[in-house]
Amino acid sequence: MSDIVSSALASGGCHLYGGCGFPAPGTEIFEFSPIAQYKFLGIEFVINKPMLVVIMCAALVIIFFTVAFAKPRLIPGKVQGIGEMGYMFVRDQISRETIGKEGDKFLPFLVSLFFFIFFMNVMGIIPGMQFPPTALFVMPVSLAIMVWLTYMFIGMRKQGPIKFFTNMMFPPGVPAPVLVILAPIEFLSNVIIRPFTLAIRLMAN
Repeated sequence: MSDIVSSALASGGCHLYGGCGFPAPGTEIFEFSPIAQYKFLGIEFVINKPMLVVIMCAALVIIFFTVAFAKPRLIPGKVQGIGEMGYMFVRDQISRETIGKEGDKFLPFLVSLFFFIFFMNVMGIIPGMQFPPTALFVMPVSLAIMVWLTYMFIGMRKQGPIKFFTNMMFPPGVPAPVLVILAPIEFLSNVIIRPFTLAIRLMAN
């Protein structure tokens, strides 16, 4: 059996019926040759397959919601109806569940982000695409940093920089001895660790 495996590997014929089982894919599946390259202000930009998919997903979100709500009607058509269903889902199942009614002002951002991620994930099962850009760690990291910066900015603007951190680290009603342990944990989890956990969860999904 070992001779079969060795000969199959040597000839490059290691496949499901080659006697050596299923060959696990390596990191080469994440290497993409550039489709287009250009320079702008001395910086070189490269467009490859994942970047092209990202651009397409962003365009899909913009085009779909532009068409759905360009001329809204009291009795919605099919496209407007689907758009309203998506909007209501994000509002009722995500925004109001976690933020409350105050989150309604952020719905354009949340809806755009939700469907942008949704379209990118769906690309993993579309023939010809078959690759979700969120599988590349740089994409969920970028989105997580954007959300984290928005969260920090809004929190500091509403509560003030000092109160934002004190409210986070010192919840009311917690005994003082517990705060010695809780305060640094809350600071680390909300300010330092959260962007990484958000990015890892998005990539894993």
